[in-house]
Parts: sequence; C-alpha cells; structure tokens
Amino acid sequence: MVTLTEAASYSKKIVVYGILIVIFLILIVIAWGLVRDYIESQRPEPGIITTNGFGQLPKLNFPEQQNRPSFLTLQTIQGGVPEASPVARVYKTESGSTGLLTAKKAQQFAISQGFNPTPTTKTATEHIFSDPSYPARTLTYTLASGNFDLVYDLNLDKSPIEGNKVSTDTRLALAEATALMQNTGKLVPTLKNGIQKVNYYKYINGEEVLSQNRLEANLVRVDFFQEPVDSMEIKTADPNKSSVFITFTGKIDQRQRLIRFHYQLSPIDIDSIQTYPIKAGNVAWEELVNGGGYVVNIGTGNETRVFVRDAYFAYYDPGDPHEYLQPIYVLTGDRGFEAYIQAIDPAWVQ
Repeated sequence: MVTLTEAASYSKKIVVYGILIVIFLILIVIAWGLVRDYIESQRPEPGIITTNGFGQLPKLNFPEQQNRPSFLTLQTIQGGVPEASPVARVYKTESGSTGLLTAKKAQQFAISQGFNPTPTTKTATEHIFSDPSYPARTLTYTLASGNFDLVYDLNLDKSPIEGNKVSTDTRLALAEATALMQNTGKLVPTLKNGIQKVNYYKYINGEEVLSQNRLEANLVRVDFFQEPVDSMEIKTADPNKSSVFITFTGKIDQRQRLIRFHYQLSPIDIDSIQTYPIKAGNVAWEELVNGGGYVVNIGTGNETRVFVRDAYFAYYDPGDPHEYLQPIYVLTGDRGFEAYIQAIDPAWVQ
C-alpha cells in the first residue's frame, strides 16, 4: 500500500516531468519555426506574372504646375522609395450608353432641380438645360454616364452671396449635402463609404478663395471622396477637392442656395482586374527629381529645399472621364510637401 509520503513524492515527480515535457515541446515548435523560416528564405521567389490585359495604358495627364522645389532630398526610414510589390492592379471603369432612356433620365433630373424640361442645347452626348427664373443657372447633363454639372454663375448674378452668410456648423452642411445626394440617387456605395470634407470659401474677384475664417465665408463646399480600392486611397489632383462636390450659399431659396452640384464619377469595374509591372522606386524618384511627375503641394516655408520622408502607393482619379484606374507613387515630405508619379512601368504606357 502506498503511503501518503510516497504519493506526494510521485505527484511531485509527475509535475516536474510534465513541465519538462511542455518545455521540450515548446523548444521543438520554436526550432521547427526557425528551420521553416530558413528554408523559406532560401527558396527562390516565383516568377512575377502580369496579365497586361488592357494592352498599353494611357499616360496620366497631371495638371500643369508652376512651382517645384529646387532641391529634393530623400530621407525615408527605408533609405529609398519603398516598393510594396513589383506588380499592381489596374481596373477598367464602366461606361454607359445613350438612348431614349438616358435622355428621359436627364429630363427628370432637370425637372427635379427646377430647370426647364426642354434642353436649350441637345447633342448625341449631352443635354444642357436652363432656368427661366434664374438665367445664371445652367445644367449640363452627360447622357451615357449620368454625370452632370449644375452651375449658378456668380459672375452673371452675385445676389446669392450678397448679404448672406453661410452656417459655420460643418455638420449641418454635411447633412444637407448628404441628403441632396441621397434624394437624387447619387450617393452610390463607393461615395457613401468614402470620406467627406467640408471647406469654407469667399467669392473674391470672380474666384472662390479658401477662407480661414468661417465667419467671413459666403460659400461652403462639401466634397465626396471615393472609398479606397485594394486598401489604397484614390487621390485627386487637389487632396482637398473631389470630382463630386456640392457648394451652398446662405440663401433660403434652394435655386440660389445651390451654387454648384458637380458630379463626375467613373465607376470602377471591380471584376476587370489586370496586373501590370510597376517602375522601380528609384526610377520614380529620379523621374520626380528630373522634373517629371506632379507636385501637388510644394509645402510651406522654405520652398527651395524639401526633404521627402515617406512614399506609398495610391490610385489616381484625374477628375475628367478616364478609362482606367491606375496606381501612382505618392511622396510626402516636410511642411505638407506631396507629389505624384505614375507607377506603371513605362514599357506599358503610351
């Protein structure tokens, strides 16, 4: 018969052996992980497969610019321009078609916004509508895409901004713009899931100037940006402005309150993926240094010498109708410096 002392001794031994076995198993798992990582590191990378299914892609037409830094210095954590992948995805954008139905939609939209249902100008691609009550108002509607530009020309009539201040509450402006997008059926998922920016402007000498003081503003603009694709932002020529935006005045009359409703969207066909090789990061850097690419923001302060601190990939929306959604390098630096460079290998760009 086992005594209590013997039982206690056996229990201690079992616990000690159990701990040793657990430690041994942990060491085996760690060792196996190290061996596996070593084997993976010695395995050659598979060949990069690109489909190039769209053939040669068009060169991105960035806006013309006046100011560029005289000296650019690259000081990233990586020591160079990082490359997330040697290939990138390119998407085709959707294009519609014209017909009686699209013309009817244009007319219905014009009526909903207070325009004469009969177009003043009528072509195979677009209809232009006028407002007899306010001659400064026009609506240009593109039939195939459903894009449009509703404009109240303040150069012809400044009464909407004379003596009328806009609300300084950004939440109210955003709520009003969102409601208008929803009511017109234009708040599509890619815009609904994106971000919105509210900025205040003052109309001076025929131009809308960004106002730092909301109390001095007579215009408020709400921009709707598309949601990221493949976890990559969709950049525009001006990071604060989208190709879909609404501008209000402080007027109560809706037809004088809504100064601009600009809707230029090229829907992305997510199922149309093609892969293309990208240019090396150092090649993109040299292109920028040699005057290529597009300096979005030269930054504040010393504009002669700029230190670039980071780089990443994004997609580019030129604002105008475009057939493909293409990737770009985005380089950022001190004091707000930002620049874009087309990322697709030049061999596949025409």
